Order: sequence, then structure tokens, then C-alpha cells
Amino acid sequence: MRQALSRLIVRVSSSLPLFALTVAVFAVTLMLLTRISNGFPAIAGGALPFDMQNALTSAQVLEQLPGYTDQARRQYWLFTSIDYVFPFAGGLFLAAIAAFCLRWQFAPLYARAVANQWLPWLMLASLFDWCENLAAIVAINAWPETTATMATALVIAKKLKLGFLFATQGGVALLLLASAGRWLRGKLRGG
Repeated sequence: MRQALSRLIVRVSSSLPLFALTVAVFAVTLMLLTRISNGFPAIAGGALPFDMQNALTSAQVLEQLPGYTDQARRQYWLFTSIDYVFPFAGGLFLAAIAAFCLRWQFAPLYARAVANQWLPWLMLASLFDWCENLAAIVAINAWPETTATMATALVIAKKLKLGFLFATQGGVALLLLASAGRWLRGKLRGG
């Protein structure tokens, strides 16, 4: 699996049409998730989808569930089905940028990253987003038997997702700046 994902990242980072398709999928799914989120409070007792509440606690999960109508439960299934594509596209986008930057300005490190299949690790936030989605669906559909353990699993997955996402975004931004700086330095020196 990691090898296939590594090959996909390299392929997307090497192809402008594939990179553009990844960006388009990311943008469309973000737009759809935003549209669902905007209408969600009206059918969920004033609450946004759990995925959209970054400071969510286990207690808040249990407090919000009684406000979920049958329509909110159905909408969450739709939200979740889209939210399996969204983080994959977002993670692929970030990993492809990293692969491009490494190949462009840090070829020896790129060769090691590809050979050792390090690039898929940049998509760990996607995995934890999927875990968050699964925990949310289980908690929502188990209501009123939802337990504190289910709510805690949802919140832990969310925190891991956010931690890996922020670390990956920051790392890719720094790599992009380092690559641009190295390229600019070469241009200024006449190379």
C-alpha cells in the first residue's frame, strides 16, 4: 500500500494535469463540505458537523447528539462520504508539493525519500481524518447508546488529524520556501 501511494505521489508531483486534477478534487470537495456545514446547524440543534469543530471535546459530542434530527444523521452520512475524498486529495496535494520541491532542489534527498517510501508519511493526517469520520458515524448512529469512549475516540482522532495536518502544512511550507530560496540564490549567482 505504501509503495503504491508513494508511486501515486511521485506521479502527481511530476504531472501538471494530475496535479491540477488533485487541486480540483480538493477544491470541489471543500466547497461541498462547506455547503453542507453551513446548513447543518438548522437540523442539528445549532451544531456544526463534528469535523468542523476543531476545539471539540468528548463532553460536547455527547451534549450535541440529542439535537441531531434524522435529517442531520442522513446529512452526516453525505458529509462523511465526501470527507473520505477531501483529506485524501488534500494530503496528496501536500505530498506532491513536497515531492516536487525535493526533486527540483534537493535531488539526493528526493531519491532517498522515494527509495525509502517516506512521502506517504506526509498523508498521515488523512488517515486520522478517516478515523475521525468513522468514529463520528458510529457515535451518531449509536445514539442514545453513544458512550463516552466513542466520543473520546472521535476527539482523539480529531486531535491526531489536526496535529499531523499542522505539522505537514508547516513542513511543506518550509520546504517550499527553502526550495524557492535555493533556486533564487542560484539565479542571483548566475546559475
